[in-house]
Amino acid sequence: MIRSPRLLSSSLALAAGAAVLAAVASPARANGRFPQAIDLRLTPDDDQVMALQATFGLLLTQDGGDTWRWICEDAVGFGGVYDPDYAFTSTGLLLATTTSAFGLRLTRDYCSWSQAPAALNNTFVSQVEVGPDGVIYAMAADPVDSQLYVSTDDGASFVARSNPGAAGDWWETLHVAPSDASVLYLAGFRLVDGNKQYLLFRSDDAGASWDPLPVTDFTFGGVGSDLQVVSISPTDPDVLYARVFHANGTSIGDDLYRSANGGQSWARVFQSVDDVTAVVFRAAGGVVLATRDNGLHTSTDGITFGAAIESPPAHCLRERGGTLYLCSNGHIPHLMGVGTSATTTGWQSILAFTQIDGPLDCAAGTDQHEVCEVQRWCSMQCQLAVEGFPECDETCPVVTIDAGPTLPDGDIIIDPPPGDDCCNVGGGPHGAAALSVLVALGLVRRGRRRRR
Repeated sequence: MIRSPRLLSSSLALAAGAAVLAAVASPARANGRFPQAIDLRLTPDDDQVMALQATFGLLLTQDGGDTWRWICEDAVGFGGVYDPDYAFTSTGLLLATTTSAFGLRLTRDYCSWSQAPAALNNTFVSQVEVGPDGVIYAMAADPVDSQLYVSTDDGASFVARSNPGAAGDWWETLHVAPSDASVLYLAGFRLVDGNKQYLLFRSDDAGASWDPLPVTDFTFGGVGSDLQVVSISPTDPDVLYARVFHANGTSIGDDLYRSANGGQSWARVFQSVDDVTAVVFRAAGGVVLATRDNGLHTSTDGITFGAAIESPPAHCLRERGGTLYLCSNGHIPHLMGVGTSATTTGWQSILAFTQIDGPLDCAAGTDQHEVCEVQRWCSMQCQLAVEGFPECDETCPVVTIDAGPTLPDGDIIIDPPPGDDCCNVGGGPHGAAALSVLVALGLVRRGRRRRR
């Protein structure tokens, strides 16, 4: 733990925050996490609409990234220790897996979210996926239901199609082959006497039936490991990658496997001391592999990956129209929630969390208006140090860091505001981010309240 008995100005806090941010990498799923991106969802056939999934809700753009609006978790229909799976259809319908109280949720205007049609009821769905033909697949992972539900009318109705597992099975990933809408891959696990039995299936008839695939080629590290299919070739449904998450079972470090025969056999092609967050088949050829904090790796043959290419922390990586989209921390030092690049270098930020354009403007009576905009936005604006919202200033007091008193071990006592842990250090635009990290890692300690 770093100790400092001296006064920390806002500039020093920023520098320290930037340093510690580089060391923070946690896949844990919980509210109260440091604000950061999780994944970017792209709309098929529409490069104007994207949704950035973050630890504090959704950020939506409808103009290709020029403006981004915030949607809070309450509007979607979830909260607590959970990250939904999201998917767009080509019409702009957005689907989200939520808790069993709400089940699968849908929105067409991004203001009003509704429960999926009656066939699903409150069934908990862990995975939702849209095939290249527009068919929606919802994979139940409910204590009493593990069926695959399908919609062929853009979410207007769902029907149960098959049951590849058993009630209580957990599904980590569901993917449809981009080049063949009839080929699906499903990965998950079943708990047997406290141990994980890893499950891997392939369907060649759009989920009507499933064939189990062998998992003997994978090396797992016990209950801390998970098996996930992460990417399928855009031209060959038999070429795909799978990740063993936390391959040693106890700490960060993933193994990546490749199959060229539809999952009948696998070869390990990459080992990392970091999280492997994405594998992208490039339209122009080759493969890009992203790690959370140790850069990107490229391959021309999909088997041998080169040395790390420095990049911002990569929480996700996607490609559309030859452009790579990387989602990252959104705060210091890179100020990149989403960045773009034609290659794997020279990233240009199209979203910084301090430049969010406010909450999505929705009609009175919607949860987005009544909860997100009216009740939560000023607190969120304060936490993210979003610029340009003077109406929130009274709810976002500035915190200063005092020179004393110091504690016996040298920690500084700081003066937080009442209520939310949400305010700027010394008035700097990134003070909230710096303060959150400094406190979380023990660089400073909260104490008496002092307001300017």
